[in-house]
This record gives sequence, C-alpha cells and structure tokens, in this order.
Amino acid sequence: MKQTLLPFDNLPFTPDPKQVIYVESNYDETVNAGLEADIKNLNRQLTCRFGLTLGYIPDMMKRMRQSLFIRYQAPYRPYMLPRMNQEIDSSMILRYLASGDADSIGPGLLAFGRQCGDTTWYLYYPLSSASDVIPACEQYTQWLIEKQREGVTDGNSIDSTLASSRTEGTDPETGFDKSVERMMADIREKIEMLRARGVGEMVLQSLLLPEVKLSRMRITEDYRILLIDYGNMEIKMTPLVKTVYFLFLNHPEGINLKEMFQFEGELCAIYRQVTGTAQLTAKMQASIRRLTDTWYDNSIHEKCARIHQTFLLKFDDRLAHYYYISGNWGEPKRILLSRDLVEWE
Repeated sequence: MKQTLLPFDNLPFTPDPKQVIYVESNYDETVNAGLEADIKNLNRQLTCRFGLTLGYIPDMMKRMRQSLFIRYQAPYRPYMLPRMNQEIDSSMILRYLASGDADSIGPGLLAFGRQCGDTTWYLYYPLSSASDVIPACEQYTQWLIEKQREGVTDGNSIDSTLASSRTEGTDPETGFDKSVERMMADIREKIEMLRARGVGEMVLQSLLLPEVKLSRMRITEDYRILLIDYGNMEIKMTPLVKTVYFLFLNHPEGINLKEMFQFEGELCAIYRQVTGTAQLTAKMQASIRRLTDTWYDNSIHEKCARIHQTFLLKFDDRLAHYYYISGNWGEPKRILLSRDLVEWE
C-alpha cells in the first residue's frame, strides 16, 4: 500500500497520535457503506491490535447528537441538540492541506506523523474498501516501530522511567498528581465516550461552537452544592470530601499543601457545620488530622482527586477544571472559579 506524507497547516484541533482519520475529497459510497456497517468492530480491532481509534466523522456526528453527549459537553444547554451542518463531512480536514491538490485526495486514512510548529504531517494511506483499514494500520505501526528504532539509535529513546512510588516523609507535592491519576483510571472508561479527541474537537466546534459558560454555584443552608445554570445540577460529596472542598472555596488565594497543618482548626469547624455535629468524636478528629499531616499521609491527595473525579463525571474538563482543586507543582492549590459566581445561603 502506497504511503504519502501530507502537510496540514493550523489545524483547528489538537492532533491525537492514537487516532487515524478517515478522509475523502468526494463521497465514496462503497467505502462509507463498509465503514458504517463495521465501525464498532473496526474500532475494537484497532484498539486491541494497535492501540488506535478510527476518527470517522459521520459516526462522530451521530454520537455527538445524543443528548447524553450534549449534557456532558454543554451542561448549560442540555436540551438543545445541535443542527446538522451539511459542511461537516470527511473532507473537512482537507481544507487545511498545506500543499497539493485537496480535490484529488481519494478515500483514505490519515495517521499522525510529526508536528513542526503550526504544521502537522500526516501519513496518508489510500483505501479501496473498508477492509483496507487494518492493513493500513499494520503498515503505519511498522513505520512507527522503524522510527522508534531510529530514535533509539540517535540516543533519543521514547521510553522514560516512571517516578517511584511515594514513601513516608516525602514531599506532599509528589502525591497530588499521582492520586489524581489513580482516581482518573477508575472513571476513564466512563467518560472516554463523552469526550471529543483529535479530529472530534473540530467536529464538536462546528456543531456546538462550544463557548465556556460557567455556572453559578449555590451552597444551600444544608450545604448541598448546586450549579444553578446547569439545570440546578447537584454535586454530591461525602462530608469529609465536602469539608476539603469548602476549605479551598474559602481560600481563593490557594493553599500550599505543605502548610495544611495550619488549617486543622478551620477544617474541624467546617466539618462540624457540614455534618451538624456539635462535638467531634476522636475518630472524626483523627480523620481531620490525617488531612493536615501531608508529609506522611495521602488523605488530602485522595480527597482532592475525588473532587476532581466528581466534576469530570458531570461535564467536560474545559468546564470542570474551573471547579476542582488544581495547581502546578510547588504552587498553592486552588479552585479557579471566580468567587463572584459562588453564593452561600
């Protein structure tokens, strides 16, 4: 199968190296019929054999018009399905072809090659039928293996050594990202189908023009968390996790995890309010103390990760990251949401 390297300039999406994209300048009935009939099986094979997914725009269109997808991507308008745009098809990406005749591109697959500034290079594999998808991906995988060997020869191995697991007495910063990663692993499969990756970003933009519309947050008298502009969506947390969340809401400037011991009194006060408990038991006090002992206990990391997970199960990260606790290494961790959007009853 002939392999051609094609340059694309200023693509309106972040290329996903694990996604191959079906393209064509003119609709090919035979290839499309085969892809539509076998898209689920093809994706299963691509994932199992090559770790790839197939970016097939007609299938993306169907999925993105499902109400569950819309609620996840745009919770501020959960009942509005996007209009079908006749210009959204498998030729869209060819508008960004930097050189060559886009109209001459027949049905085929684009597989990520490399990124050079604003130019993305894709390998193009022509298809005569849907059955050519697997052989094309086999050829692409072989190309990747060869490139990796070249990288190793040049001293540029793609392998990296993972950081060791946290041990007692280590910097509290170490556990923050790892706890989030572990928690995300538990929900990744649940939210993967609700996300738009690679060329899906371009399709989503064309369908929704997804502005970032943040919701006001209302904390009720009984300490429920409601997102008013997302249909009064309730964000449910256990009392201890909610206590951590309210602590960070109270401190828009952020909190350095190494200084959590300074907030033990405030955590106790918040926990008493959230639970309606006048006097904390020894077990409750121990749970609070674990949150502040950040050099020897991962409790605060686990609670922050749980908050991260809770919001990502509700809506996409382009919105969710304003609501959960985040921060760069060594910097105070904070909730980005403007406190002008937070209402306490």
